[in-house]
Amino acid sequence: AKWVEAEVDPFEGYTAITTAQEFIAAVSAVNSGVQFYLANDIDFTGVEWIQSGSGANFAGYLDGNHKMISNITIISSDTGVRGGIFQRANGATIKNLIIDNANIDINGRAGVLIGGSDSSGAGATIDHVTILNSSVKGTVNEGTGIVIGQAAGGVFDLSNIVIHNSSAYTTAKNVSLLVGRSDAVLNIENILVTESRAESTNTNTDAGVGGLVGYLNHASAVVNATDVVLMDIELTGRGAGFLIGYNNISSAISISNMYVEATFVYGSSNGQHGAIGRRNTGGAVQVLTNVYGYMIDAQTSGAEQLAEGFLLLAPFTNTDFSNDLPMIYTNEFFAAMFIE
Repeated sequence: AKWVEAEVDPFEGYTAITTAQEFIAAVSAVNSGVQFYLANDIDFTGVEWIQSGSGANFAGYLDGNHKMISNITIISSDTGVRGGIFQRANGATIKNLIIDNANIDINGRAGVLIGGSDSSGAGATIDHVTILNSSVKGTVNEGTGIVIGQAAGGVFDLSNIVIHNSSAYTTAKNVSLLVGRSDAVLNIENILVTESRAESTNTNTDAGVGGLVGYLNHASAVVNATDVVLMDIELTGRGAGFLIGYNNISSAISISNMYVEATFVYGSSNGQHGAIGRRNTGGAVQVLTNVYGYMIDAQTSGAEQLAEGFLLLAPFTNTDFSNDLPMIYTNEFFAAMFIE
């Protein structure tokens, strides 16, 4: 007799998604506890996707199966909309998903992946998500971000995320490469952002243009970040920080093992640019360990800066990463950065 090991279906019990219409139906309902997976790449070319109101509070599980969704256009039909591929999330898990050429244009708070969440919600787990060649536009202070517009409550675990050639733009305040505004707990690990931009047209020092988070405004808000690289990013506006745009209250900030190359853009002479664009007196002092930044065209008056020796006069080389950020240099997630 010869025994042959039976093949195990990793998606047994899951619901397969094969078309754009099936995808929209899945993410536009609560679907609490329901497990979905992408059976193939999905091209949304020619598919009309219009969102209104707050949308469904997705509480399901989506495994992208390392497939790609592409050529997505989402617009809003009215004002005050939460807009994104997922309008809201509440205890959701989103993983192994590639997004290419998604363009989200919302009259409200907006994110490419998640528009927003509720203050009483459970948050979401986002793991191994790649966002390429995409854009998001929002219009309200509640937040605009490439990953999440507003994290209003709960715990958001963001890990193994790649963003390339993508942008977040708002005509209001609070915009970021990751999360536009957070009143929640953010646990951030293994993040690579390249050639991407965040912009606010607001001209106040609390405009909140951020690398990680645009705006923190809640005593229970927490930012824990480790192993993060923001390379060739552009932050446009006043009150811009490559860590946090505006920290308004006693939020706990702990960041370790991070490297940033940031260009700041502001048309006037009082841009207020740095690690944190603006921190009010009540805002907690950040705890930073091995955080290095190289800035171009920053207007530094009034902003909070990195300590001497960590604010760089030239970009890092591979040797610098090996010596000063070995945790990133030896991390397989970042391996492609260091190929000579």
